[in-house]
Amino acid sequence: MTCVLAIKPEDASVRMLGTRHSALDFRKRLEQQLESCQTLQVDFGGIFVTQGFVDELFGPLILRMGPAIIDRLVFSGCDQDKRAILQLVFADRLQDFAARQSLEP
Repeated sequence: MTCVLAIKPEDASVRMLGTRHSALDFRKRLEQQLESCQTLQVDFGGIFVTQGFVDELFGPLILRMGPAIIDRLVFSGCDQDKRAILQLVFADRLQDFAARQSLEP
């Protein structure tokens, strides 16, 4: 089953999500949906996001679960800038995950 999480602030006049703090509630919702959905479509349509927001949204999940979590995510509403941010964050966190794995006994 595929679920959808729309990254939209409650205040419709807000067009940008830029702080790490603003990502926390979205990450909680993302984690809850991943518990019951095999695939989660994350919709970024109509909103600008910063690297810090995206890192706080996905970074902890990648560090905890590794690359398998990315395989369960599908993205929509992503322009070239959002895709570049996603790729950068995922590459950094996957590298951190791999480094942690190599340190474990």
